[in-house]
Amino acid sequence: MTTRYQTDIRDPSLARSALAAAGADFADPNQLRATMNGVELTFDFTAGVIHTTAEAGDVVAQLRQLYAEAQFMGELTRQRGEVLAREVRPNGDIVLTCSMVFEDGDAKRCR
Repeated sequence: MTTRYQTDIRDPSLARSALAAAGADFADPNQLRATMNGVELTFDFTAGVIHTTAEAGDVVAQLRQLYAEAQFMGELTRQRGEVLAREVRPNGDIVLTCSMVFEDGDAKRCR
């Protein structure tokens, strides 16, 4: 039985970063398939759909969170910022403490 999840995961590069952060195994790095927490995932990046071999709401939720973090990290890098600390709260929320350099040359912490 295949289960389908609609997501905003549309960038293959960011998805690979998120999967790597989760310790996923790639069936083939050039394919759109991976295994995460024992669940096989197949991606359709055009539609933002993930097909799984089993019920995998928790796995998809974790992947969504790591994908959002990868998006944020890319934007932070683009804006010349850096992560100073990463905290995972007991409920699974990820809190990043960052330093941003503004046009006036000031570096400010953000969270």
